[in-house]
Amino acid sequence: TQGVKKLSEFRHSTDKYRPLNIRKEDTVEMRIFNSTLDAGVFFSNLEFAHALYYFCVDTSYRTLDTPTFCAWLTKNRYQYPHLFLTVSAIPLF
Repeated sequence: TQGVKKLSEFRHSTDKYRPLNIRKEDTVEMRIFNSTLDAGVFFSNLEFAHALYYFCVDTSYRTLDTPTFCAWLTKNRYQYPHLFLTVSAIPLF
């Protein structure tokens, strides 16, 4: 079976324009959001980046999946009001 790769193994990429740029030692850059002038969308995106970090810190790598994230977000919905509003509008949430 293929083992879990360490973050340092991904740092050798020369493409800094990937959706998740981890080339710099102490920096993670997310390039997954479109530009927006809508404050609600902006804060939802910002909250997603923050929530994703803390979800990964709080959760075993074996359960890093959408249902577990949605349950975690529901539990922490008051900390992420814009994100929770956005995600709860998706059918089947």
